[in-house]
Amino acid sequence: MGVLMCVVGIGIVCFCFPYIRCFLKRLSLLSKIKNACREKGYRLQGMHPFWFLGGKNGKRCDCTIETAEEVLAIKLFGMPRRRRVLVFTEKREYFTRILVGVLLLIKEAFDGKAKLFPEYDFVTACTMVSGDKKLRKILLVNPVPMEMMFRKERGKENKLSHFPMENMPKENAKERILSPGDELYGLEVANLTWLLKELER
Repeated sequence: MGVLMCVVGIGIVCFCFPYIRCFLKRLSLLSKIKNACREKGYRLQGMHPFWFLGGKNGKRCDCTIETAEEVLAIKLFGMPRRRRVLVFTEKREYFTRILVGVLLLIKEAFDGKAKLFPEYDFVTACTMVSGDKKLRKILLVNPVPMEMMFRKERGKENKLSHFPMENMPKENAKERILSPGDELYGLEVANLTWLLKELER
């Protein structure tokens, strides 16, 4: 019985750890954004209670940051599990890729089921834009995955160039790395470091 309870306990810890990590990351995000806005005199407003815990499935914009020249409308998109690759497609879908390796050598990759990227609501944020201030729609990924990619179909050409793994299946698509500041579905992709630098400008 003792061994069984120990195994169950380890299983619970392993299951819960990514979500605990996500919660701690979001607390850190809240503190850093608040401090940056306070130092610069920017107006930070949450769109709902506990906005900093907003997830990818919530349809509303999570918060806005108003500066002297613009309003940043921010939607949070979390990846609790660190060792994943987040892949967006030109079909407006996304999925996660699990990388499996031995001794830091990646030998296999498994793609999860594709999900439709939500149509997020920025209407409330738009009504808050005063005067001629520019509205910027931000997709803030936090916690971040190992990598973010954008997949584009390319006819009958083959091979995924960014993952030259021995057993990777050939597919009629090509992928490129998504970096903070890139545009995705009309949104600016961001991580916390990039956002804080934007607020410092």
